[in-house]
Amino acid sequence: MHPKQITPQDFAPVFALRKKEAHKGDFGHVLVIAGHGGVIGAGFLSSMGSLRVGAGMATYALPQSAFDKFDPHSPEVMCVGVSDEGTGVFSQTSLADVSKLLDRKQTVVIGPGLGTEAATKDFLKRLLPQVTIPVVLDADGLNCIADDVTILSQIKAPTLITPHPGEMARLCGCSRDEVQAQRSTLAAAFAKKYGVIVVLKGHDSIVASAEGETYVNPTGNPGMATAGTGDVLAGVIGGLLAQGIAPFTAALGGVYLHGLAGDLAAQKGERGFIASDLLVNVPAAMTKAFSEVGRE
Repeated sequence: MHPKQITPQDFAPVFALRKKEAHKGDFGHVLVIAGHGGVIGAGFLSSMGSLRVGAGMATYALPQSAFDKFDPHSPEVMCVGVSDEGTGVFSQTSLADVSKLLDRKQTVVIGPGLGTEAATKDFLKRLLPQVTIPVVLDADGLNCIADDVTILSQIKAPTLITPHPGEMARLCGCSRDEVQAQRSTLAAAFAKKYGVIVVLKGHDSIVASAEGETYVNPTGNPGMATAGTGDVLAGVIGGLLAQGIAPFTAALGGVYLHGLAGDLAAQKGERGFIASDLLVNVPAAMTKAFSEVGRE
């Protein structure tokens, strides 16, 4: 069965009107667990992505040694350093701090710039079974579990994974070419086997549910082939989840709006725009998509 094409109508709940007396607590708090050593920008992009799509708050948790080097250029993101014993990476010693940070959050994004050190893999495999809020697992979060993907079945909360083809190949134990040759079929089979939602990124990104639904995304362009765009996507999906959007709807909406933001950024040219340009265009993408809902 061919996947359906995503339309704004498929994620219409994203556009629900906000009450005049609304406050930030009404729109959820996203926790981003990301970063290591000097690789600290990815988690910040995810955090900003969640805010740009409408989440009320975002907290970026990163290892203390990495936090000490971090100078965010935007004050909207709350940044917290967690215990790392001076290593600059998440490890077993980080678990207690991270567990506390999960309290009173509506969703968690895990993985951008996380690293794949043995200590980090151990940390993540201990953490995931404890999580009880929706999870977006991205980038190194996926690479850390590639040697034991059965852990996905141990997560108690709705789980969305956002691999690019190379990461999907590692998860499936096949080649990147094999992934690209059967994108929809493979994403659907993986989603069903492990009870997760799969967002297989790339040209014509695929979104597959654990129940067998598959959609293909019509938005996006080659200009988005630049560092950090996937980190923004993880944050956008997390931001929708934090607002109470159902997981599969959040995946459809996040992928479409992320690509549409890229299309708006590309109006000035596909070459040379960067992930931060996507962030600037997410609100406009939401407005444009909402206008399409109104015409259907």
